[in-house]
Amino acid sequence: MRRWISASYEPARLSFARGCREFHDGVAGLPIRKAILIEMLQRDLSLADGMKLAKDVGFDEIECQTVSDPKEAEAIKVAGGNAGLRIHSLMNMAHWSFPPHCSRTQFAEQRSYL
Repeated sequence: MRRWISASYEPARLSFARGCREFHDGVAGLPIRKAILIEMLQRDLSLADGMKLAKDVGFDEIECQTVSDPKEAEAIKVAGGNAGLRIHSLMNMAHWSFPPHCSRTQFAEQRSYL
């Protein structure tokens, strides 16, 4: 009985191991980039200087939150571009004000930019 279980298990084990190896080989070639949340930038610096400092200390990307002012969104985009930081993701901050149980019309009235 054990030989039968062992014999039927072996192809699955080898297939799984091969899949893991292929996955690891594919992932190993991907670049790893360090990112910082915009809220973690030094507060006593301007936005542009904070992003430049983040780039200088080794960060490649920045994670931002949605903002309600289009001018602020543009300032973040420009400061990140000038510093060489890519905006890799946005966190929708409206979810704090509009939980899943609110109506769609309430949510549609709230606009976020960036």
